[in-house]
Amino acid sequence: MKGVLFWAVGLTTLLKLAIAFSTFGTNDVVTWKRFADSIHESGGAWLYRHDQLFNHPPFMVRALSALTWLTQVTGLRFEVVLRLPGIIADAFTLILAARIAKPTIPIFLLVAFSPVAILVSGFHGNTDPVMVCLVVLAIYLMDEKRSILWSGLAFGMAMNIKVVPVILLPVFVLWAGTTERRVRFLAGAAAIFVIASSPLIFQETRAILGNVFGYRSLIGIWGLTRIASGFDNITRHNIFLPGTAAILRFSFMPSLVLLAFLLRRYRVSLFEAVAVSMFWFLSISPGFGVQYLSWLVPFSIAMYPPAQIAFAVFGGAFLAAVYNYWSEGTWYYADSFKMHGWSGWGNVLALFCWATVAACTSIFLVQTMTSRERDSGTRVGIRR
Repeated sequence: MKGVLFWAVGLTTLLKLAIAFSTFGTNDVVTWKRFADSIHESGGAWLYRHDQLFNHPPFMVRALSALTWLTQVTGLRFEVVLRLPGIIADAFTLILAARIAKPTIPIFLLVAFSPVAILVSGFHGNTDPVMVCLVVLAIYLMDEKRSILWSGLAFGMAMNIKVVPVILLPVFVLWAGTTERRVRFLAGAAAIFVIASSPLIFQETRAILGNVFGYRSLIGIWGLTRIASGFDNITRHNIFLPGTAAILRFSFMPSLVLLAFLLRRYRVSLFEAVAVSMFWFLSISPGFGVQYLSWLVPFSIAMYPPAQIAFAVFGGAFLAAVYNYWSEGTWYYADSFKMHGWSGWGNVLALFCWATVAACTSIFLVQTMTSRERDSGTRVGIRR
């Protein structure tokens, strides 16, 4: 397995680097460059006050300053430097996921060569792969190393990249075990978040709360809100989309808490519980960005083989169709602002991709409940 791990990680890393050095990426790269320039010229406080699109935690002000410095020192283009942390993070994520879940070789290779990870990390240009790596590290430290404080620190750093991991707090807190361990985990996460966010978090509290914690991604392009938008188009009434989005925003966090308690009852591993929570969240999420699919890649190891294959196929096909449409077939610069979403095969593949994500969650829950009740032992694909 070690030899396979080495070659798979090496080859996929080289492939992502080749893509990063030969393309510009998506319009997210342009947005990140604008943020970096604003920070360099006016500072992070100014950016929070004057640009509501900067919906990232304060730590990213420091990170962008570091990336700007790196471009000046190395002479590399900003769009390349922006994607390097995600590419490196992917390699560590694969190693950690292999150690935690101990997948069979075919399943590991399916995840390692996932077209979703290759396209998002190598082409898109965003911070999602780094966030995912830190979440997997938090799982590894809690589950494998029994280091609860360090797990909290890793989790807090994940929230310093994007605040998305907050949806996983119910799982981590429940799996931490005793009250004392839960307090240590939360203290570590909170401490590193505050320290890494200082002093901006105290200087621009209102702007940060509004931009970061009040951020809502695009609705009507994915899953249930996309279906609701279709009904609005048919009926020519704008009632289904806002109503569905409001219901999902109100219910997604309570549903994640209930899901965590259910998974705890059936004694699934922390890795599996996080996997199901992530898949469930993207199943019912009112908002969506195509790079969000990268959140699921390492956790697809926990899904059943047919579901893993379906996610790799439909996820990769959907992203390829979207990037091809946005770049007008050039595969150099993909501008979603210019192309206004996607159409044709993109819509069809988006529906299949979402259905696959939802099916992964449902199949896992049904199979887990059945196997646990029958004491049938280990699921296929993960060695205990």
